[in-house]
Amino acid sequence: MFNKVSGTTGLTGSADATFVLEKEKRASDTAKLYVTGRDTPYQEYTLRFRDCRWELVERKTQEQLAKETIPDVLFRLVDFMRDKEEWIGTATELLAAMGETETIPTVITKWLNEYRTTFLSENRICYQYSRRKDGRRIALARRAGDSGDGGDSDIRIPPCYCH
Repeated sequence: MFNKVSGTTGLTGSADATFVLEKEKRASDTAKLYVTGRDTPYQEYTLRFRDCRWELVERKTQEQLAKETIPDVLFRLVDFMRDKEEWIGTATELLAAMGETETIPTVITKWLNEYRTTFLSENRICYQYSRRKDGRRIALARRAGDSGDGGDSDIRIPPCYCH
């Protein structure tokens, strides 16, 4: 979005904050205001122009925008792990156990890797992946409470480090 600012990249790099207002369509009364800066987290506002002024329709914070990008299957994985301390198997077995038919094994593995230190960790799920001569294995462990790394010795997978 901020590549639409006129001029060189030095203009946006030297500014304390950057605001970009972009109409959805030329004749539309609705626009998006994108905000970012040194002391300002990224935000998006949906605005509507009425009676010669802009009205706020919706505000999305950086956290909300990040959450919207998380694949739905990972939310279902958190629910799947809610009553389990651990789960070990292949990506295909994981999807079958979850009853997922729309996601393919390579994609779930990609998403588990991508969201392991953010979404999974925030939901107290540790994820490890290993390749062995008998195949590729996924190990998931649910961490209860806020007690650091204690209690890892009672599960059959190597300790995982949730943040």
